[in-house]
Amino acid sequence: MVTKRLKRFVEQSFAEQSIKITICNSLDDANNYLDQNCIDLLFLDLNLQGCDGFTLQKEQLSESFHTTVVSANSDRAVEAFDAGILDFVAKPFTQESSKEAVTKTSRSL
Repeated sequence: MVTKRLKRFVEQSFAEQSIKITICNSLDDANNYLDQNCIDLLFLDLNLQGCDGFTLQKEQLSESFHTTVVSANSDRAVEAFDAGILDFVAKPFTQESSKEAVTKTSRSL
């Protein structure tokens, strides 16, 4: 599963730090979680059970967290950056590309 793989890579990138990772499997779950919790970084897939992940980004636009898009739709990278996304990781991703995204985010925090 792609989600578990990304979670493992991100955990390995933060090996020296204690982090909490929450996985939401739908836009509704993610919106509910973000409404109730403060986060530093969101890894956002653009295809969430057939729904466009940018919907979540737009609904949570005023929140103060960084977003990295993870998507097989690399043609949407420009759209992501125009929407204020910090980074774009194309699928299939590697441990190195995940770590680069985490490093980029860490510098921005």
